[in-house]
Amino acid sequence: MEPTTNHRATSQDVPIYIDFTMAAQEGQPLKGGCDPASAATTLKYIEFYSGVGGWTMALEEARRELSSFDKNKKQVILKRLAAYDHSDVCHDVFAHNHIRKEDVPDETIKAGSKRPRKKVRLPPTLHRSIDALTVKQLEAFGADIWVMSPPCQPHTRQHAPTACDARTQSFDHLMSLLINMNDSGFKKPSIILLENVVGFESSPQCRTWLETLTRLRYAHIRQFHLTPTQVGIPNDRPRYYSMAVLGHSPHKDSSVSLKETAVPTLERGIPELQIGPPQIEDHGDHPEKTLNPMQQLPPISDFLDSRNQFESLLVSEKLLRKSSAWCFDIVTPKDRRSACFTSSYGRFVRGTGSVLYMGEGSFVLTDPQDRQYDANWSEGLVSSKQLRYFSGKEVARLMGFSSEFSMPSNISLRQQWKILGNSINVRVAARVTQLALQLHLEKESCE
Repeated sequence: MEPTTNHRATSQDVPIYIDFTMAAQEGQPLKGGCDPASAATTLKYIEFYSGVGGWTMALEEARRELSSFDKNKKQVILKRLAAYDHSDVCHDVFAHNHIRKEDVPDETIKAGSKRPRKKVRLPPTLHRSIDALTVKQLEAFGADIWVMSPPCQPHTRQHAPTACDARTQSFDHLMSLLINMNDSGFKKPSIILLENVVGFESSPQCRTWLETLTRLRYAHIRQFHLTPTQVGIPNDRPRYYSMAVLGHSPHKDSSVSLKETAVPTLERGIPELQIGPPQIEDHGDHPEKTLNPMQQLPPISDFLDSRNQFESLLVSEKLLRKSSAWCFDIVTPKDRRSACFTSSYGRFVRGTGSVLYMGEGSFVLTDPQDRQYDANWSEGLVSSKQLRYFSGKEVARLMGFSSEFSMPSNISLRQQWKILGNSINVRVAARVTQLALQLHLEKESCE
């Protein structure tokens, strides 16, 4: 949910471009569109609800995959124009990983210092409420790609979807801006990618979103339910993704709605990229537990830190003595699965993510609806000092983040868990992005 902000857009607002060029050649000029001389296409993007920059990393991974998949294809150069989020903690992490020193305004650098101050004053393009954005500002950017992960709380299993929810206001505002850009004859983004929780597809906001894309004549509109096990990561994190690529839509009437057209099928794989659907086991109301026997997943040990000191990650004796501790989802380094990590990891036991047992033995817990309390559940533990939480780096790896990703020293472990639990799985998002880029480049080559 976007918080109330004192910032109001005025005629004095000038877009500040934060350049983060992702290209094979350093210093390559960014001109936008196709550059015949270099056989390259520059695509400019905006990341809404940016968090720690998951979509930025997904775009980069998709670009690399395209380059390695077909060396003869036109090179794609990505330029980030802006990223928006309301969290100061996320701003710090985003700036630490994705904003170069030369992108920070001069007044935030101490005289004679080669590094930004510890607390960088971020430009308005990073620290502005989405609710305050205007059509004029977005039109000035002229972005080719919009990526976003709107607030998920209204669409989780704990919340019944409603048409009027304050937490959806910023997303509703974005939809209205997109419609106004179209009606005003301004350039619309060629690609729009969205991620949310499973359940979003049943919400009034999703239906309005699909109707908006249909009305604006996006030709390639796809919906997916995807989870990391489908792309080689042993972690259960099913999420909803939608993709829209501007093209030659068969609907010439801009007033057309989903009442006249079929709702895009909810796909559970991406056949164009040889990503098949997972085999879903019967886990009652917990569909996040999936298994694809055709895919050999790596063990958890491949994602663990190499250090041997984990005292700060140990599950406390006090917590182990609580009756709720038997709900822990325990995995070992040899296991090839782990539970979905949420923003409540480390605060609550049930349904927030796995803990790691470094001793001997293996633990398989039954589904919550089938469990019966067992006061002696922990007798199989050789030592309670062998049961620990995953570190922030380990959770990031299981979220598909690159090895270069890191946290600033001022971000606590609990803060790391919280912002990672609210993030996207980069590798899954990258596959959806790759498909969208392929369709866009194919359209360009035919024009």
